[in-house]
Amino acid sequence: MTEEKITQISAKLNPEYDAYIIEAIRKIPRRDRSRTYREALEEYFKKREELEE
Repeated sequence: MTEEKITQISAKLNPEYDAYIIEAIRKIPRRDRSRTYREALEEYFKKREELEE
């Protein structure tokens, strides 16, 4: 049985335009960031799916 390769997702934020996002991320404890990113992506795709219907 083969395992699927885990994809790492990253985003480059521009300090000039994304300062509010950067500041919000810094407020999240490091140990909670992965879970927070997953939840945000799940919400994004859920909302996107709803808009496409």
